[in-house]
Amino acid sequence: MNIIEVKNLTCEFSKRSFLGSQNECVLNGINLSVKTGKALALMGVSGSGKSTLANTIMGLNRQKSGKVLFKGEILDLSSLKKRREFYKKAQIVFQDPLGSTSPAFSVFDVINEPLLHLSDLDKNGRLERVKKMCKNLQINENFLNKRAISLSGGELGRVCLARALAIEPELLILDEALSSFDLVLQDEIIKFLNSLKGQMSFLFITHDLRLARAICDEIALLDSAKISEIISVNERFKSELGLALESAVL
Repeated sequence: MNIIEVKNLTCEFSKRSFLGSQNECVLNGINLSVKTGKALALMGVSGSGKSTLANTIMGLNRQKSGKVLFKGEILDLSSLKKRREFYKKAQIVFQDPLGSTSPAFSVFDVINEPLLHLSDLDKNGRLERVKKMCKNLQINENFLNKRAISLSGGELGRVCLARALAIEPELLILDEALSSFDLVLQDEIIKFLNSLKGQMSFLFITHDLRLARAICDEIALLDSAKISEIISVNERFKSELGLALESAVL
């Protein structure tokens, strides 16, 4: 069974210039699925539409055509209630941890935020869950009362990952979320994420083929607004883009 399916998805953005405005096709007839309990890597050059696809799945962009299915049913985010029900089950970690963090929030506030709005945990339950996330992601509990934006990029990246995991979603979308971590920490986080597979599914957006192969079961390549290739993580690429990615890590 697939936890998420994208069917014939097309997205266009209006592009303005001194000649006027015109629509630019960012995603063109995308078909993609993430199997339940598995991890799919989405790779492609910068500007290929990877983040647009992730944001569309999460309801942050509106598609021109096509549909998104969650657990076999068409995803309906037309009301706040329906969005909250979906966000209990699906979370996203954005590429820029600083830009996705309120400057007024402490580290505790950031991790506690989804628990406050999306869980039935009481105050003590939320505190215990926050501490559990800190332990899992090697966040010093002494940081909990610090302003989150005062942390380093790698520290804040872990806090944003903890925020997404705190609600214990069924689907986690990671948009270049490990790019701010050093190699040692990346390996630790990879081990932790791999321990969650089976109970959680992942859409993993990355430029790093090494990370994709360390976490994912399949790799999809997005090229010129279309999916050019989907392979098992143990297979070799056949497309020109895929071969270029492989040669870059040799």
